[in-house]
Amino acid sequence: MSDCSRDVAGYVLPEVPGPVLTSALLTSVRDLNSNFLELLCAELSSPDLPSPELSRQDRASMDPEMGSMQARSPFAEALPDNALQVLGRVDPAYRRAVSNSPFTLYALKFDDAIFWSSVLRHPVERFPGSRPAGTPFAGVASAAAPVTRRYCSPANTSRRASFCQVALFFVWHVLASSRTAARLLFALPDALAEQLRNTPLCQLERAAWDYPGILTPRWASHPDFWPDVVRFAATGDVAVLKRVRLLGNRLTASELSGLLPNPLAQRRLRCR
Repeated sequence: MSDCSRDVAGYVLPEVPGPVLTSALLTSVRDLNSNFLELLCAELSSPDLPSPELSRQDRASMDPEMGSMQARSPFAEALPDNALQVLGRVDPAYRRAVSNSPFTLYALKFDDAIFWSSVLRHPVERFPGSRPAGTPFAGVASAAAPVTRRYCSPANTSRRASFCQVALFFVWHVLASSRTAARLLFALPDALAEQLRNTPLCQLERAAWDYPGILTPRWASHPDFWPDVVRFAATGDVAVLKRVRLLGNRLTASELSGLLPNPLAQRRLRCR
């Protein structure tokens, strides 16, 4: 197993030959992390257009000073004050350096088993745009629906939904290749991992369209992680970047501790 894999996981699986997190896999993680940070920064100058089916609560959150077609960034509300402004002003090379970490910088609500169980176990056949405004979606399009309904994207699909779709497809691909790698990268419980692995891709695509809000900055509420990311982005201090990666590894290990068999869960990161 590679040093990078060992640093992320804090344990070795003897039955798995070779690295769990391969170079190709980590390259994909880095690219998606980089795209996610650029997506965060894009919210500063060009927020996604709100859906024509915004709920009343969504409309209430819109900034009247900016006009009816420009909503406040949900990412800005999740992150510390001015984090997006700092990230948007720094040298892109610093954002890429943060992206080159052996964990994802985004989350997909995998800690909410009830939500995903509802979405994946109870799909409904529904064409995008068929619900009344303000009514929550009951599910996603069934794989049994006609192909013209399964592969018909809603108008004005947001950037957030588009990224969410790619991120979910990446999760599915990793699951198909290595359950262990999926644990390390996404902290996926076994039950949810099995559901996702057996879910048709068209159903995951519809989930991304219907629930783009599942895409959030990872560990957004942690008091140190994103402040450290912003601090490195502003200063380019390599010591701060190292702290970001070590903290991300520790948080990953903390998430994994509830997902692994007891003997493996006891073997923590050496840096702890």
